[in-house]
Amino acid sequence: MTDYFIFGVAYPAGLQADVQTGADGFTDVFENSELEQACWYFGKNHPQINLNHNDEVVGIADVVENCIWRGEPKEFENKNGLVSKINTGDWCVGAQIKDLAIWEMIQNGEINGWSIQGSAKRVEI
Repeated sequence: MTDYFIFGVAYPAGLQADVQTGADGFTDVFENSELEQACWYFGKNHPQINLNHNDEVVGIADVVENCIWRGEPKEFENKNGLVSKINTGDWCVGAQIKDLAIWEMIQNGEINGWSIQGSAKRVEI
């Protein structure tokens, strides 16, 4: 099988100036130390990927990288011209895609990012 690999930001560090409200109606942020702890917890305990938060669709990919980006900010451009930026402190995930249909959905833009599934206590800031 060919290695189909993707890497990107799973959760950005800090408040994003260009994001007023997330798709869920909230703008959630973490202290850097909390984001790091969530990244590490995921790596130790739940490194699995499902599709669109459907826990019945698993096994489509293996998490092979999970980290807090400690380098300088960096921009990447995919083959479709979409530019992604990784900032210092962002939580990043890399995965080997095991399902050709999923890989094709990524290539044509139907799947275009990570969405972390979890829980946290929400407080006003």
